[in-house]
Amino acid sequence: MESKGIWQGNKAFKVKGQASNYEVLISPEDESLEENAARPMEMLLNGIVGCMGAAMTTIMRHHIDKIEHFEITIDGQRAEAEPKVFTHYDIYIDVKGDIQPKEVKRAVKLAEDKYCSAINSVNAKSTSHIKLNSEAI
Repeated sequence: MESKGIWQGNKAFKVKGQASNYEVLISPEDESLEENAARPMEMLLNGIVGCMGAAMTTIMRHHIDKIEHFEITIDGQRAEAEPKVFTHYDIYIDVKGDIQPKEVKRAVKLAEDKYCSAINSVNAKSTSHIKLNSEAI
């Protein structure tokens, strides 16, 4: 897998992934840069959300027609000193629909432990918070 970044000036790079051919403008937070640029560490969290969602929908594929709403939010905490790595992150999973709690829990566990490469690439502790039909499970 390959990704290429082309400098756009200041600290900004237009990054293009070889596998998807998708481009995104990435730059650290800086008052001299455009507001619409993604932040590098934000992109790591975005990758975890996308990977987690893809893994869970694959695992729950036999029940997917019963799901009315599925949302994943991630909140990462970073170290105070450089390098400001993620030290911990909380994943909030909100599912609504006629699906059994055990199916959602199973999907979360398999995604986190086995199938989501992005989670397993970030060396930080995590906590998952799961709600099914607005009830914590």
